[in-house]
Amino acid sequence: MKKVLVFIDGLALSKSVCEYGIGLAKALNLPLLLLSIAEQPTSIDETNLSGSLSIGTKDRLLDKLAAQEHAKAKEDIRQNREILSTLKEFAINSGVKECQTLQRHGTLSGALEDFHEEIRVVVVGIRGSNEDDDKLGYHIEELIRSSDLPILVVPNSEYSPINSLLMAYDSSEFSKKAFEVALSNPIFPNTKRYIVNVNSDEALSNTLLKEAGDVFKDKGFEFELKHLNGDPVIEILKYEDEIKADAIAMGAYSKNRIKNFFLGSFTSKMLLNSKKPLLLFR
Repeated sequence: MKKVLVFIDGLALSKSVCEYGIGLAKALNLPLLLLSIAEQPTSIDETNLSGSLSIGTKDRLLDKLAAQEHAKAKEDIRQNREILSTLKEFAINSGVKECQTLQRHGTLSGALEDFHEEIRVVVVGIRGSNEDDDKLGYHIEELIRSSDLPILVVPNSEYSPINSLLMAYDSSEFSKKAFEVALSNPIFPNTKRYIVNVNSDEALSNTLLKEAGDVFKDKGFEFELKHLNGDPVIEILKYEDEIKADAIAMGAYSKNRIKNFFLGSFTSKMLLNSKKPLLLFR
């Protein structure tokens, strides 16, 4: 049986991230896996040490710094173990039938690769430790680019149940994948959908929306269609606020990294500006 994987990084946001994982595990009737990644101790660069130190003094300083790094790593592991234990108890008390915890060294993208066949959906926080509010979490873009698993990215806010979903559709490869999953194996099965297309060509937009609507209608989903015109980020977030949608589903990151570099990525802008969770597909 597949699982809902929740990445726990020890921040206050971890409870909110866990709550979204709990909501998914209960809705999909799947086990919950709480994962914590222990970073490898930072290697010490000897070139940063003063050249005036004697060899013996330099060696003792290196040993001291190495011991401090090791002690910090052990303390981080201990604290994360306690957090995982607390959140597991919280999940069980919240009605999750099965909850596992796991600590491992390495990276989250590496863990997703190893557990790929066991995971139904991944839940992560938008930012990591010691990161600014105007930046994405550590390696979050590479994480999303490296995995074809659905990823629910949670903003820095309290948990709110997801009862309505705004779906951004532009007929791209990844937005089509979001629709395919929504139709064949929905992550939010009993959720009203607001399907939008942002396009200066209203006729083309309405054609795309009708195609999408016909498919959802055949499957018996509750939905509404909406054509938007203007800057995609601004218009989607404005409409999301207007209808009070609880989350946004969309394709993530085009394959054209050069275009993203010069023009800025739509996905990154949405991640930085959305106050609601984003369900991303690649």
